[in-house]
Amino acid sequence: MIPLETTDDCLLGAITKIKKHKGHYYISTTDGKSLYRFNEQGQFINALHKQGQGPGEYIRIEDFDVYEIDGKQEIWISDNKNLKIYDADNGSFKHQISFPFFIYKFRRLESSHILLVTNKDKTLALTDEQGNILKEELKKEIPYIMFRPVQFVRHNNQYLFQLGISNSFIAFDRSDETFKEGMYTNEASFLSKEQLLELFNTQGMEYIAAAYKQSFIDNVITTGKATWLITNHKGALFLTRCDKDGQVSTRMQYGSLFSTLIVGDSEESILLYADFEQLEESGLNLQDKNGKTIEREIDDNPCLIEFF
Repeated sequence: MIPLETTDDCLLGAITKIKKHKGHYYISTTDGKSLYRFNEQGQFINALHKQGQGPGEYIRIEDFDVYEIDGKQEIWISDNKNLKIYDADNGSFKHQISFPFFIYKFRRLESSHILLVTNKDKTLALTDEQGNILKEELKKEIPYIMFRPVQFVRHNNQYLFQLGISNSFIAFDRSDETFKEGMYTNEASFLSKEQLLELFNTQGMEYIAAAYKQSFIDNVITTGKATWLITNHKGALFLTRCDKDGQVSTRMQYGSLFSTLIVGDSEESILLYADFEQLEESGLNLQDKNGKTIEREIDDNPCLIEFF
């Protein structure tokens, strides 16, 4: 458990995404104004405050990621029709990649190519580092587009894009940069992409409420050792761990600290956060990794909880 430092310079609102990179934690919040950086002890390092409409500024942080490029740490931010790149250490603006369409989510690849979620007729796009489209995939269907903190989930040599809350995904293979459709499980009780589309066609924007009367896959998280499924079974929420030894399911409560694991993006761990009320309700023994008791006040920043 990592208590995040609380100062006037790093007061966090509701957290929307946590990225772990090189032992540091980068955190965005719902206001989309700033990006905060903490070290592995939870000490505040710096923040990126570049909201505005001038050169080198962003209107809003829609999505972000952190990369090491040529030995330097860079923060990438999606901002309407642009990807804007900043130095992670001093916050200086480096350059931007512009597109003739809106981009919502992204993932930069080792090849320097970029995976995008766009507003085009084909939802997914692969571009080069100048923003030129190389490939497109997935006809635009509203129920297949559900924005998530971690939109492209890494699984072995692939990135998976889930089709809404269905049992289907589009896999992007990093080795040959091809798209392929797949399914998470052969379990027939989960909503298929066809059933999800039919719900939307018959129920309109009430299709999500109708889906809660059935079973569906809400989110998927992967680590090197296991895949975690958050599933809904007629209104009941479950967390299922799947690995080579089988699977184990635990029932979850909406709004509990385990519901926050969807915001974490780490290749080596599962990341959650818990605010003061969630910590109180959890009954957890509040100790840091050195065994020291953690004292928290109601107005303090949340604690990060990391499982390896």
